[in-house]
Amino acid sequence: MNFLALDFDGVICDSQDECFHTAGVTFESIYLKGLSLGNFVSDNIQKLRELRHLAYSGEDFFFILFAIFNSHKIKSYEDLSNLKIKNKWELYFKSVV
Repeated sequence: MNFLALDFDGVICDSQDECFHTAGVTFESIYLKGLSLGNFVSDNIQKLRELRHLAYSGEDFFFILFAIFNSHKIKSYEDLSNLKIKNKWELYFKSVV
């Protein structure tokens, strides 16, 4: 008997580092217009992990990275949501221009 187990939500294995890496690639291409973050994600992985509990979607990983990069203080999901609301359109226009 064969089994195929797919872990899309991190239940079987911890995927937070992969999520932050993917968010970093997206952040570089949209927010930094292709400039490199260098080792920013790996240098800040502890801060990113401390805020991981605020991520409910893939977009949240991006905005947690955005918050740390721009020295925004976020302590709750409400703080993260407000940051997203204030910056989402600016980032959208950066991505299409």
